[in-house]
Amino acid sequence: MSAPATPPGAPQGERADYSGLLAAMERSCGSCAGEGMVDSAAWTTWRRDYDALEEVRRAARVAAGHSPAGEMSWLVGGAPDGSLPRAPVAAERALRDHTHATLDHREPRRCTDCRGAGVQPTETGTRLIGFLVRHEFTRTGQMAEAGDRR
Repeated sequence: MSAPATPPGAPQGERADYSGLLAAMERSCGSCAGEGMVDSAAWTTWRRDYDALEEVRRAARVAAGHSPAGEMSWLVGGAPDGSLPRAPVAAERALRDHTHATLDHREPRRCTDCRGAGVQPTETGTRLIGFLVRHEFTRTGQMAEAGDRR
């Protein structure tokens, strides 16, 4: 395979560096953070519910005069004399029950916004794609035989 052509105006013998051109053509996908995969809807819902329960748990603990962080598994069983406030106990139990109902796995799926590529075209990249389509370039970079205008 030969080296890329030297761009016009560049000193002879230098290899072409197209990294700036590629950076102008595409950006990391915001939906999947460039990974090409996203979590399933079920996992996203589970995680959202977990975060909400965790927030309720913290608020209940603070309202009852306890630290908002740390393990308080003793709350789940309750005090033998029933002296513990109900809200922290209920919040701890709800979070524990939700945690035990954890999905088996995150079930990642292909990102629909970037079709799994992890990148999306920028405005400039979209304009280049439009140019290539107008001039009938195929996905492999070949000119289409039918309708060749040249």
